[in-house]
Amino acid sequence: MKRVFLLFFSCLALVPAAVRADYVMTEHGTAAVKKKSLKETKKIVFPTQSNPKKNPEGDAIKKLSVLYDIGEDRLRYFRDLHHGYSDIVPALIIARDAEVEPGRVIKMRDEGQLWPDIAKGFFVDTKRVDQESAQVLKELKKTVPLSAINDLPRRIQ
Repeated sequence: MKRVFLLFFSCLALVPAAVRADYVMTEHGTAAVKKKSLKETKKIVFPTQSNPKKNPEGDAIKKLSVLYDIGEDRLRYFRDLHHGYSDIVPALIIARDAEVEPGRVIKMRDEGQLWPDIAKGFFVDTKRVDQESAQVLKELKKTVPLSAINDLPRRIQ
């Protein structure tokens, strides 16, 4: 196994840098990174930063985490999957009242079920879910961009 490993990497070292997509040969015969490829890559900012100027979702995630007793990492995971707060907040309310995992509620929503049907399936009052989610979303709209509130997973759009 070690021989195969060494043979593979020794052959990889023989491949000239000019063949690789991210490198070009300079006039001195050394490899340099293409500047164009570095400019094309965009910096992705996930809601992990605590500085609200850079990412206003950090405070919203903290508030929801405390309000619904869920870990911030779980909320960030839902946001990384492009679930908007308009989907996350009702899911957290239903999950709290029905004592189930929020991921289970969000999965049902991904499958195309409507919020009243999900709430009735867990024997949760739909009016209460609507009122509480409207109140929480009203507070979130003050700090969070509208695109983060109405975001949808890519497979649903």
